[in-house]
Order: sequence, then structure tokens, then C-alpha cells
Amino acid sequence: MVADVDSPSYFVATAAVKLVPEYGAKHGPEQLRDGGIHFFGGPAFAATRAFPRWKGAKLLCALSQNSYWFMGVRKDLDIARGDLKALKGLRISSSFAFPRTALRHMLVEAGLDMDHDEVRIVESLPTDSEWHSRDGVSAIQQNHADGFWGNGMRLALAEKAGVAKLHLDLRRGDGPPGAHRYNFAALSVTDALIEQEPEVAAAAVRAIVATQKALRADPSLAKKVCDELF
Repeated sequence: MVADVDSPSYFVATAAVKLVPEYGAKHGPEQLRDGGIHFFGGPAFAATRAFPRWKGAKLLCALSQNSYWFMGVRKDLDIARGDLKALKGLRISSSFAFPRTALRHMLVEAGLDMDHDEVRIVESLPTDSEWHSRDGVSAIQQNHADGFWGNGMRLALAEKAGVAKLHLDLRRGDGPPGAHRYNFAALSVTDALIEQEPEVAAAAVRAIVATQKALRADPSLAKKVCDELF
């Protein structure tokens, strides 16, 4: 199994598997396609990079519900949380193509004229690191952007650095109607594994369900796992 470890949104079930951590799901879909791994835990959309139109792969189950994307803005901006119209004239940074597509769609859904740059989406600053959780901090500190779009760790680090505040939390209802459904963390597998080893696929789902039940009963378990991973 390859798991995206760039975000605390993903909690990997304890099971009889070898965990291969990858930052930002960089190679997971391709490894799944090429037979290097059996499961890929990460963004639900990521597998389409290696399996266009989902030919040859499926989402086996969700790892968490609803979108894990957030928007942070400069701490000194006098705008109310969730006010999308207040983003007019601002620059928002985003690191990857799929999230940028969702960001643009959300802004259009909110009535902003993206064809005339009412809000400018800028690519995150280049970095030698595979770990992109500090991209939001860098964008604001270097005046590259007025806000950023990314996962919860990116927002948490920017808040801790004192440079940003929460503007949108899609999982908890911010954004246009339906925005909380833009993405979610999921377990992807090949059609071949489901057909040839259905009992293995079923066992993986049971392991995820057991993990989610354990987390519901004791959320502090997440910290114990993250302390080991990070």
C-alpha cells in the first residue's frame, strides 16, 4: 500500500500490509498501474492520472468523508470567513493541477469572473522539497500570494507561523453548495485485484472500517500514529 503522508486527512488502517509512504501521492497511481503496489491510499481523483476514465481501477472505499481542502488568507486581511466575493483582486496560490482545477471551479460557482482575473490563481513557489505543507507559509511570507489553497496541514502550519487565518473549510460547509463533495481520501485498487483476489479487497475494507471505529471511540489514536509517521 502507498499512503499519502502529506496530510493528516489520511489515516492508514493497521493491517498485514507493508506501508510505503509517499509525499503528495507523487508516484502512487503509477505504482498501482505498474504492479508495484496493491492499494493506493490518497486523493480519490489521483488514480485517474494513471487510469484515465477509471479504466482498470476502482475506488474500493472512502478513508474519510468530504473534502479536506482549505483556504487560508493573510492574517491582516479584514474579510469575513467564508466570504468568497471578498477574494476579488486577491492572488491565491495552489500547488498542483487537480486542486487548481477545483479551486477555479469553486470560484466560478461563487459567481466570480475568472476569465477576467477577478481572482488570480498562481502556482506555488518552486521548492526542492517533496513536502509541500509549507507552500502556503512561503507564498504569504514572500508576498507571492494573498492566500493559499491546500490541505489541513498547510493551513495549520501557516496559522502556527502567524501569517494566515482560516477562510474556507469545505468539509464543514464553507464554499458554494456541493463544495464539500469536491474530493475525499479513498483507497484505490486495480480491477484485476478485485477480480483475482476478492477476499483481499474485502479484508482491506474491513480493516479501514475497524480503524474508523477505533478512531471514533478514541480520536487520540490519530496523534499516536502521526507522531510515529512524522
